[in-house]
Amino acid sequence: MMIKPYQVLFIILFAISIFTEFLVFNEEVLLALCFLSFVVVAFNFFNDTVFDSLAERASKFEAELLSAFKAKHTSISYQATQLVLFKSVFEALSLFETLADKYNLFIIENIKAKQLDQLSALTLSTIFEISLSEKLIASSLLKSYLNASVYPIIFSMVD
Repeated sequence: MMIKPYQVLFIILFAISIFTEFLVFNEEVLLALCFLSFVVVAFNFFNDTVFDSLAERASKFEAELLSAFKAKHTSISYQATQLVLFKSVFEALSLFETLADKYNLFIIENIKAKQLDQLSALTLSTIFEISLSEKLIASSLLKSYLNASVYPIIFSMVD
């Protein structure tokens, strides 16, 4: 450890002020010197320890923050995927419903009255099955959406 020039200058000025009785050692001066020496010693010896402790806490905080952002990003990505899937299924079912309606109109115009009753019963049962399957798909997508988005939000609020 090398002594710096300002430290030598301080020691010389301190010694001169003592010899000329400019600085008198009473309780206040001794207490101030003890405090200053404590601060200097604490800064020199505990500087690295305090810095390492603060750096460790900062890295833990950063890791927790990044983890939370990654979880939020994953949740949003999953919700976006579910939304795209739901829209594509809905569009496919709408297209199928339109085609079924057009086909039914074409058949109704070109068949005899006797076959019309059988065909309408068959068509109604098919439309009913399509409607049930559409509702089943919509409910399963809604359930998976709730499982993917609402439950993690609820459990994150509980923690």
